[in-house]
Amino acid sequence: SDIGSRLAKILEESQENRTSGITMATVGHKVLIGLDDKTLAQASGATRALRVRLQALLQSSQFVRGRNGYRGRLDTSKLHRAGTGDSRIFLGKSTRLGLNTAIHILLDSSGSMSGSQMDLACAACYAVAAALHAVPGVNLAVTAFPANPTDGDQFNTVVPILRHGQKLHNRFSLAACGSTPMDSAIWLTLQQTLFMPETRKIILIISDGEPDNFAPTVDAIKAAQTIGYEVYGIGIDCVSMQRLLPENSEIIRNIHDLTPAMFGMLQKALLGKRKRD
Repeated sequence: SDIGSRLAKILEESQENRTSGITMATVGHKVLIGLDDKTLAQASGATRALRVRLQALLQSSQFVRGRNGYRGRLDTSKLHRAGTGDSRIFLGKSTRLGLNTAIHILLDSSGSMSGSQMDLACAACYAVAAALHAVPGVNLAVTAFPANPTDGDQFNTVVPILRHGQKLHNRFSLAACGSTPMDSAIWLTLQQTLFMPETRKIILIISDGEPDNFAPTVDAIKAAQTIGYEVYGIGIDCVSMQRLLPENSEIIRNIHDLTPAMFGMLQKALLGKRKRD
């Protein structure tokens, strides 16, 4: 069925089951600061290791032009074959593995992430972003939540750090404040990426794993998975992320944990998906 209709059905069912309904985050503002030299140096080591190991795991199926055959789309450049009795004048489609993936990283910048957790999260987020941004065929974006409070909406907001198609920068350092509107951030991400052309879509959440509303966040994750998204989580020195994503999350306590955690999580998830397929 049409992917938009499926998402609409999920939204309606979620609203019927919960009196509070679904809340969509709005885009706000927060000051972004460049990472310091020490943090950049630490992140660079993780970036190099991640880039090589993740590329093979992020392959997705792409439609490519196949060989001429007896069915498919008419290949006008081969019509002359019909005069010789060769009916292979149609161009079929085949699939091959390639990189055709949209990845959206959601970075928790709430008050519970203050101090060393926020520093680690920012460094880890930049390392992953730098590794993925350099891989051809990956369309990357990074969004933090929440933004600074406003008069209209205190913290049900997000702030873009890196937009899809934007050149990579290192302004990934930001202050931790406010609540954790993780469910609202996920719904906004789905709205922004649903009709993007990439055949594979991934949401990676970097957080201490304590959203404001646990059950609605689980609903948002399930909705994303139902329409074909893969959702993964990196817990920052806290096991709570494993409550949200028990099969697709890992915990890190320093930047050196990032490469094995990311690789192990994706490898386990993808191998499990292939077995189910």
